[in-house]
Amino acid sequence: MTLTAGAEEALLQEAARFSGVGVKRRGRVILQNVTFGIRSGQVHALLGHNGAGKTTLIRSLVGLIPIATGHVTVNSTPAVVLAASRFPRELRVHRLIEYRCRQLGLPDSAADEWTHRLGVEQFVRQTCGSLSTGMNQRLAILLALTAGSRLIVLDEPTAGLDPNGVQQLSSVIKDLQSTGITFLICSHDLMHVELICETVTCLRNGRVTAHGDVEHVSSLVPSSQQVYRTTNDDVAATALRQLGYVCEVTPRGVKVHAPISVPEVVRAVPPQVSIIEVSVTDSLFARLYRTFGSVEGAAETPLRTPLRAAS
Repeated sequence: MTLTAGAEEALLQEAARFSGVGVKRRGRVILQNVTFGIRSGQVHALLGHNGAGKTTLIRSLVGLIPIATGHVTVNSTPAVVLAASRFPRELRVHRLIEYRCRQLGLPDSAADEWTHRLGVEQFVRQTCGSLSTGMNQRLAILLALTAGSRLIVLDEPTAGLDPNGVQQLSSVIKDLQSTGITFLICSHDLMHVELICETVTCLRNGRVTAHGDVEHVSSLVPSSQQVYRTTNDDVAATALRQLGYVCEVTPRGVKVHAPISVPEVVRAVPPQVSIIEVSVTDSLFARLYRTFGSVEGAAETPLRTPLRAAS
């Protein structure tokens, strides 16, 4: 098949593309006709329930499992950090980093920046066997970054990380993205991926159910309920009910069930009541997961692929 100039340019702008990918193991279909692309320089989320096929898709990306149908194309060799990565227990962290650098033909100092940025320098003299889950995860990410790949795949990257570790990781991802590096992140930490990801793909039972940029997919899910913490929740709730809004007083504040904008609530609340904080009951990615990525959502939502130009 001969590609048009436009099609060739589109492929060059993609860090990875899954084209009709199907995977079978022991007679069971794990992935079926998975098709989507990840644009270069994007932070892309992969969401789905346990058993949806996320890890299988990642393994197919790097050739760890055979593909029955379709194919995968990438614009550079991906560096993959799988969940629960483990290293030789007796080896000290700094020796492992040095060994990795030499494998790549790099000087031992090549990983110094990431050792500092990811906080690995705090335990660089410890043995790998003494590391906590969070420390292990930071070390695995450091080794992936040192390889210099333009496509980095992270499987549950925040597992075991404390809040500071998660913040450091987010900062590193955003910094690297600004240099054109692409990230594919598979995670159940929905709040974290929502904060850093610009595009998302949902899987259910091995098939793509939603794909696109965050602005696009947000239009595919129900709006969230709002919670207003005020100086007098009872008075605020009474005023809102008088205007016909359905709401209730909860320990977190006044939960408003009917769609209503923040300015409308501000105008409806009596002057003597101040709004201290506004939050939502569910984040966007939580609603997206529930609608397109959870097994429970399958009963409510027909299996479909609302792709934007299938890209």
